[in-house]
Amino acid sequence: MYIYEGKQLDFFEDAIKMLLVNSNYTEIEDIDCISLRNASFINSGNIRFWFKSGVSVCESLKNIEYALNADELFSVKKLTEKDFDINRILEKNRPFVLGPISKRKLLQKIDANYYDGERNYIYCFSYNGELFIHEPDGVPFLMVDAKDYSKMFEQKDYLFQICVNSNIEISAPNRIKVLKNWLEAKRASRLSLDDVSNYNYTKLCNMNIADEISFGFAVKNYLIQISKMFKYLEKNSEFNQNCKVFKEYASELNDITFNKHYERINTLIKNIDDYLISSILEEVS
Repeated sequence: MYIYEGKQLDFFEDAIKMLLVNSNYTEIEDIDCISLRNASFINSGNIRFWFKSGVSVCESLKNIEYALNADELFSVKKLTEKDFDINRILEKNRPFVLGPISKRKLLQKIDANYYDGERNYIYCFSYNGELFIHEPDGVPFLMVDAKDYSKMFEQKDYLFQICVNSNIEISAPNRIKVLKNWLEAKRASRLSLDDVSNYNYTKLCNMNIADEISFGFAVKNYLIQISKMFKYLEKNSEFNQNCKVFKEYASELNDITFNKHYERINTLIKNIDDYLISSILEEVS
């Protein structure tokens, strides 16, 4: 069986979910929450990378293992030249997640031309001697030939292959432990960011059209990622107002972005963080 998950700007969660299920593990929900990837964001440098996760791939996988009480569930390999041979991949007949790849070379999408979040982690598997990927923008079972495969290896210094080890016992994440870990990561990221010069307000005010499009996608990715934590909280019926409040914040943030009232962005994002933190504290205290 090959399940498919897709249609997000950041594809890490869906790729890891597919890897686990297609490796005969129970489906794990809320991967971006238990990995703490949506507790920390990068908001400096090129705008097309803003609001990508500030947690590395290796850290994310370790956090998942910790939440599932499953040491060595994942094996991560930094790829070398010999791994660029498609025949070596097909010989092993083992599903894996590959990334970050130059996904724009595989399918041309408008958002891929303006935003580089963390979307370039894809689920790969072999079937009947052919290599397939579940393309993150809605194209499952995309066959990849040797030429297309070689296009994935343009960022050789940062390319990782993630596999799942078999016969590792896993347990359901403890909700309170997840919330406390997330809260600790969020607090640490806020201190280290030091407001990133007020979310680069000066840079926002001097954006060209391409930058404005990039920033729009960046805000969209932030809202998608942070909404996952609000939804995680709402699984507890006592906190069923969280998503309603978040939707009001999200609507305001979208309006600010569309109307270019950038002077309000830092305050609004801080308000979202504060509300989320206070909601978590209410449950774990």
